[in-house]
Amino acid sequence: MTKLTPEIPTIDLNNYIVDPEIVNSIPERLARKHRMIPLFRIKDTLTIAVASSENFMAIDEARAVSGYNNIQLVKAEAGQILAAIEQYYTVSNSIEDIVKDLEKMDLDFVPQEKLDLIRLQRITEEPPIIKLVNLILDQALKDNASDIHIEPEEEKVRVRLRIDGVLHTLIELTRRLELPIVPRIKVISGLDIMERRRPQDGRFRVRVEDREVDLRISTFPVAFGEEVVMRILDRSTASKGLVR
Repeated sequence: MTKLTPEIPTIDLNNYIVDPEIVNSIPERLARKHRMIPLFRIKDTLTIAVASSENFMAIDEARAVSGYNNIQLVKAEAGQILAAIEQYYTVSNSIEDIVKDLEKMDLDFVPQEKLDLIRLQRITEEPPIIKLVNLILDQALKDNASDIHIEPEEEKVRVRLRIDGVLHTLIELTRRLELPIVPRIKVISGLDIMERRRPQDGRFRVRVEDREVDLRISTFPVAFGEEVVMRILDRSTASKGLVR
């Protein structure tokens, strides 16, 4: 069993952005059990915030499940850690639930060029697709992001948020989910959902509680599909009650 020194740095999680890509290195069950949350990695060292510097079991279990032999600890208030767990694990789990719903549905996942306009419009109106896009927007506003990037790669689609100038991965989805996501964004942005070979620009507005937020949308063709950049022009720290 590893013994921890009680003299570890203390941080304020209210002023800290947790890297969503790192969160899943520790299961939510373990994070709640030990009041801890992974923050970031530098090379082969994983930094974790803990509520108690005397929880000697936490680092051993974290090392076992994360695959990182080098664990660096910082201390944070238990309430802040629980709030971070609710924020970041809830997002990941919600997206996973929506993706499972999509996988169960017969949405005709075929190349977009083989779909007619009516079938493609029907796909963009499926409730799980609307929920997934809304959740991405909701999290970007909650994190006070300046941009949302949807990047298709050979085997996956990566969704990243630019926060304080740095891109953080929010979620990675299977490659086949590009089809419903990108046309859905085009629909709400007033773009041509059948056009994939030329760049397009559009915009739309969301209401965040009592404030309206404008988003500017740019799409352009890349090697494995269409990349989307959504620029948030009027940022807000609030995130509840998205209305279109």
